[in-house]
Amino acid sequence: MSKNNKIIIAAVTDFIKDYISKNSISKTTDLIAKMQSSDFMDKVAASIPSNKKDPNRPKKPITLFFRFSAENRAKVSEALQKKGGDKPKNTDITKRLGELWKEFSEKAKNPKSNEGKQTAKWQKELDAAMVEYKSKMEDYVAPPGYKTVGKTKKVASRDPLAPKKPKTAYQLYCDEHRKPGVGMKELGEGWKTLQASESKADKKSIEALQKNAADLKSAHEEAMKTYEPADGYDDKGRRILSDEEKAVKKAVRKNSKTESESGSDSEDEKPSAKKPSVKKSSAKKPVAKAKSKSGSDSDTKKSSSKKVAKKVVESDSDSESDSD
Repeated sequence: MSKNNKIIIAAVTDFIKDYISKNSISKTTDLIAKMQSSDFMDKVAASIPSNKKDPNRPKKPITLFFRFSAENRAKVSEALQKKGGDKPKNTDITKRLGELWKEFSEKAKNPKSNEGKQTAKWQKELDAAMVEYKSKMEDYVAPPGYKTVGKTKKVASRDPLAPKKPKTAYQLYCDEHRKPGVGMKELGEGWKTLQASESKADKKSIEALQKNAADLKSAHEEAMKTYEPADGYDDKGRRILSDEEKAVKKAVRKNSKTESESGSDSEDEKPSAKKPSVKKSSAKKPVAKAKSKSGSDSDTKKSSSKKVAKKVVESDSDSESDSD
């Protein structure tokens, strides 16, 4: 399951739980009856975060380059077709438009040139269109199921103005030894070798790195004493989550935990398939024991028969000596 789907499921689940508590719904049949109403579905759709763009949203005015491209695309396409014979690809047209725009921009640096006058005219129209666009966007409200404004921007998890966390001795070691062709695996192995080394030079280098790391840590602690967090961040520079974000984060973590547990359960079931083979091996053991037991019985019988034969020989020799 993708992360976006998990967020949607968590948002819908939280909405239904809140809806049940507010409307005092105790039976499943009552909830189903409520869910079949169009009003309920509209509220559910509004609770789902969406990246779908509203087709009726005010259009943002195009930049100068796109204005230039729109006015010259047909000419460039025709010129390339005459030159190559075949219909040009969009990539070739765009590449050529970029080259022409570069030439146009160089000439437009002179405000008295035709290119400069044309650029000034386009810029004036763009500024007026941008003012109109911003005024429309202030009153614009996205309908349910559509995103509000532009692309969804990721909010920084830490205050960018907060003092940066100090580097550890290992991180300082990596900064000193990082170079092309040396990855984190090699750096980690080198750090372990350095720590295990008994030479005085290596011990001195480790002590120097640890001292630098301790100095950085103390400087960071002093800077945090005078740090004033921006709006939306705590005294440690971490972003303060809203109740909705906390609920979604909790639900996503719960879903991932249940998925991992179900995966471990399926893995636990695998050894049970091998049980018959274990039984077979255990079934063979009594047979082996029986064989060894019968072998030991035959050995005892042989030893006893030897003893009997020895006694018979001794008794015969005694009888012969008596007769003498």
